[in-house]
Amino acid sequence: MDTWSSLLESASKNKPICACTLVLLGGSLELQNEFIHQISRSVESHSLTVDGPGPCKTDSGIGYTYLAVSDSDQDELLLKIHIYTIVHVYTAYGKLLTDVLNRQDVNIENVSVVVLLDWGNPRRWIRDFAFCLRFLKHTVLPGVDAEKLEAGLASSLQQYKRRMIMPFTGSDQLVSVSKDEIAVSFEEGEYDIPLGIELLVVAMHPEKIDILERQYGRKDDEFDFIQQFLRTILLKHGASLLYLSERSNNLFPMLLYLASCVTKLSAAQSKNHLLNIAYSVKPNVVDRDSILTPSGWDSWSKIKMIRESFDIAGVSKEWVNDLSDGSAEDMTGGLTEVYEDVVQAFGNISNELSDSPLELEVETIDSQEFLKQQQINLDKLQTSWKLSSTAAMTLSV
Repeated sequence: MDTWSSLLESASKNKPICACTLVLLGGSLELQNEFIHQISRSVESHSLTVDGPGPCKTDSGIGYTYLAVSDSDQDELLLKIHIYTIVHVYTAYGKLLTDVLNRQDVNIENVSVVVLLDWGNPRRWIRDFAFCLRFLKHTVLPGVDAEKLEAGLASSLQQYKRRMIMPFTGSDQLVSVSKDEIAVSFEEGEYDIPLGIELLVVAMHPEKIDILERQYGRKDDEFDFIQQFLRTILLKHGASLLYLSERSNNLFPMLLYLASCVTKLSAAQSKNHLLNIAYSVKPNVVDRDSILTPSGWDSWSKIKMIRESFDIAGVSKEWVNDLSDGSAEDMTGGLTEVYEDVVQAFGNISNELSDSPLELEVETIDSQEFLKQQQINLDKLQTSWKLSSTAAMTLSV
């Protein structure tokens, strides 16, 4: 082998490989493996090849698998995705995840937590999401090395600010922005409860929305309520939302968009295939089965555009109360129960999509009655909030 070829081979071997870590929380073993399969399918849709040991096989403790993404034309490894899974979010498993995050080869700036939800039971969404957040906040993150957490929070903040000034129009947003150049301010209810770690909520099987509409008699205003509610609380954490259907190709770009190792590539590397895919992400709040709100894009004004009557301020203000420590069943009389009272008519849909009749847990109600009851619930809750605040002020005098 000549000297030049030897140097090229040596450079290729020593070239740093992008590596990111995904932590999947919730759902079921089947749902998590379906999500992993969706990653592979999305990778291949962008003219890349993907390889790995296969799906996870355990729903107890913490599982692990990985995906290796390569450029098929040049036979070059571009990215390795390490995937840790926790199906049952038990407090006892928190130490296992803490140990993963404390590993020297895990860069917390490249870690994304993915909370899996299923359109088969949207009534459970807020309760399950709140429990996952409390699991992270009270069980996992306190045990992570302080310097790591501080670096993660600083990186997360900087990345979020970068995203706030992106035009989301494709390759023309590939602009190198230095730390000192990013001067943006947060709006009310935005990024005021950051975790210091990237957070993505994925609602699987949005194709079931058609079943809910056709066989359950659900209406657009109910689907709008769910979307507005989710986006309002996710905005507080700087999190992203994705409705992931079987035909969606947005998953891989969304994961790259959240991976610091990809988005921190310099402007000189803008031709990098991964970087181009990462910035192909485009927000979508119109197609109800393809909702995508990337971190840094959303705002109260955009959420209110769906339905002006939605009490975004009340939901945003009181969400923090539902994140106090405790079990998922402890959340009584708060915002989570308001959400569940509104969405109670949705029932629990079978995972099998078919034309056979689906059993309802409760009878459907007229959409206007639905909204009227929702407003009554929120008004009652707001009254209790005001009374609590007045009582607290009185006690402090």
